This record gives sequence, structure tokens and C-alpha cells, in this order.
Amino acid sequence: MIGTLLSDFDITDIITDGRAYGIYKGITVFVDKGVPGDVADVQMIKSFHKDKSIATGKILSLKKNSSLRIPAFCKHFKYCGGCQWQNISYETQLAFKQQQVDTLFSKFPEPFEKLAILPSPLKKYFRNKVTFTFSNRRWMSPEELKDPDLDRRPAGGFVLKGNNDRIMNIEECFLTDDFAVTVMKSLRNFALEKEFSFFDVRHEKGFLRNLTIRFGDNKEVMAIVGFGEDREEIKDVMKYLQVTFPRISALYYSIQPRKECLRFMTPYTHFAGKEFLEYKMEDLIFRTGPASFYQTNTLQAYELYKTAREFAGLTGEETVYDLYTGTGTIALFISLLAKKVVGIDNAPTAIEDAIANAALNKRNNVSFIAGDLKDLLTEEIYSVHGRPDVVITDPPRSGMHREGILRLKTSGAKRIVYISCNPVTQARDIRHLSSDYRLIKSQAVDMFPQTSHVENIVLLEKYAP
Repeated sequence: MIGTLLSDFDITDIITDGRAYGIYKGITVFVDKGVPGDVADVQMIKSFHKDKSIATGKILSLKKNSSLRIPAFCKHFKYCGGCQWQNISYETQLAFKQQQVDTLFSKFPEPFEKLAILPSPLKKYFRNKVTFTFSNRRWMSPEELKDPDLDRRPAGGFVLKGNNDRIMNIEECFLTDDFAVTVMKSLRNFALEKEFSFFDVRHEKGFLRNLTIRFGDNKEVMAIVGFGEDREEIKDVMKYLQVTFPRISALYYSIQPRKECLRFMTPYTHFAGKEFLEYKMEDLIFRTGPASFYQTNTLQAYELYKTAREFAGLTGEETVYDLYTGTGTIALFISLLAKKVVGIDNAPTAIEDAIANAALNKRNNVSFIAGDLKDLLTEEIYSVHGRPDVVITDPPRSGMHREGILRLKTSGAKRIVYISCNPVTQARDIRHLSSDYRLIKSQAVDMFPQTSHVENIVLLEKYAP
């Protein structure tokens, strides 16, 4: 089956995770960069499931363009996995994202309010954070392989989708400020000129590994360089960035020698400039360091939080628990309308940032606790902070742990506002909560234009006893 050529193959629909597909002899074939309505010659390249009922394919040639298809604006689109939907209009993207959420929640038996998706204010250049990877293993497209004059030296850019040890050399990116790409290319050229080694993820060796650029308010920039080896030349690299790019207001670096090195668990060394960036939201100021989480679409984060606050229905008399609070952005954002807010997260460094942000903003009715939900949503915590009237939960893509859901069901909260960057796991978790809570309304929010990702907020209310 693998290698089979599907001539004049009809790409018919999009699944709930945003992948386009068609059916071949009972096999669902997901086609990268396909658009529903396309007719194409497709080669099957990979099979999944023991019964081989699912496969992936790549387009060899388009026979008929879908009426939904438009030209992509980035020259890397054909192979880069960063933004899969440049080839459809933004209005169509929103319709598909609304369809994803509606399909996932269509099986809930009771009627609920479905609000129209909130579009992003920016369609390009919306990311306030981007990470580039440097590697000695440059991936080259079939077209590049035919060019004998092409520079085949190590790469700086993005990890190739489905091939984590190969890096696509990047010359442009429309998801973030052009300045980020400029810094990356300059650093890449500097390292090549100095003959610094680029990281080899397979053998866990090499000097230059990654570069993260973050954009704060007032056009301030933080640059964080990751190195695979602790060497004296680190100072040369950091000094180069400091002198060449005076716009960079905060400079950090970290040592990441292992293949599976987790950047957010790695110590960071402050090299020069400020120690943080700031983001303003209404009357709040949030300070973020190199490991702090902040929503990557700054303008749309405000719309997301406003919706969550509205769903919470606060009157000033409620005790609110903010689960997976991170650096406390949601907890602080709603604090003026609540009697008391308790933020919980299992990352101690995030809680440290949250406490600092609460002090910075003089919010005295907010407490933050580091620990696991299953250990903290207990009578002991309730005896100190009181039971929640409202719970806001914003878990990672994997959703909530089953034990955490069981604890949540016994919390006594009258309302739950569930924010998710993965509606698939969100719908799963809500089904587990459905014996005690009824789905009231749902609001999709587009945080990531040009991609299939969609954020979703739901309001749940506890059944009357």
C-alpha cells in the first residue's frame, strides 16, 4: 500500500484536528497541504493502525484546485509545518475552526449556546515569541538538492515536521516580527564565519543549539540563546548580539547538552540588559522572564481573557480557583471582580512569577500555590482558602488528569470556565464532568491564524441538587 499512486484522488473534508483527507478503498488518507475540493495525484507515504485503515499521502500534482484554495504567501509553505492553512482564505479558516469545535461538541445531548468564533485582530506577525533551531543536519527540498551551487552548510530555522533531527533553513516567516528572522540569520552567519559547530541532536554534541526571541510591549525584545556546550565562546556570541542589535533589551543564555533537554526546566543566565519583558492589559502589568509563559498572540489574549471573565459571571462575592494558573495572568485579570482568587500550578518557577506579578500590581486578594491538583483540591486547602464558587481551568494540550477531574467534581464549584488550546481533550474532559455539570455555552477563539489550531472556552454549571 505504501508508495501507491492515487490518481485523480478527491480530497473531501477536514477532520477535527485540521487535517484534510479523502477515502481510498475504505482507507482514510490524510493529505498534507490538501484542501477539501482538491483533485490531485497523491502518493501514499505512511500507514497507521494495525488494520491499515489510516494513511498519509503527499500531493504529487494538483489536477483540479479546490474553489477554497488560494496562493500561499510564504516561500517555505510547501514544506514547512509552521502554518498549514496559508492556502485557504482567513474567512475559510475561521469556518473550518468553527466546524471543528461544533463537530466535537455535537454529541452532547442537551442544547447549549454556540457563539461565533472570535477572529484574531492580526492575521500575520501576531506571535510575540518564536524559537529557531540550529543544527548540523540541514534538510533540503527536492528542488534544493538539484542546485549544485546551493549553500549546504548547517541550518538555522525550524524543525521539519515529522523529522525532529532535520532543520529547514529559514529566510522569512510571516507569523512573527521580521526582526526575529533578521537576528536568527545574522547569528547563523556569525556562527558559520567563526566556524562554530551546530548542534547534532542524534549524538548530543555541538555548540549553537537554538534562539528564542520574545517581543514585549513598547517594542522591547528578549533574546535567549541555547548552547549545547559550555564554552568560552559563549561570551563572543552574546557580545555579538548585544553590539549588533541594540534593540534587544534583555539577553539570556542557557546550556542544553541533552537531546531531550527541556528549555523551561533549564537554568538561564542573564547576560545583559533587563531581566524581564512587560505586557500591559487594562490596568495590569505582567512581567515575564525567559521561562515565563504568556499567550503568544498578545492582542487576542486580551479577548480570550475578557471572554473567560464574562463566562465566570463574577459579582465580587465569589471565591475563584484558577487551575493551571501559570504566571497568574488569568487570576490577576479577574481579581478585581472576585472576593478571593486562588491560583494553582505544578511549576514552582511559574508560581514565583505569579507572586511577583501580584505584588507588582498590588493585588492582595490573590494567593498562589505550587503543587499538583490531585494533592491540592482537598479539604485541607478548603479549610484555609474556602471552597470555590467558580473554577477557571486552562490545562495543557493533553487536558486535565483524570484524578484532577474527580477532585474538581467534589469541589462544590457552581460554575466551571474551561479554556483549552485542544478542543479534542476539552470535549473528553467535559464528558467526564457531565454527570455533575451541564454545558451552557461555547466560544471558539482564533489565537493562531494560518494554522489549524483553535482555542475554545466553555461554561459549565453544576446541576441543582
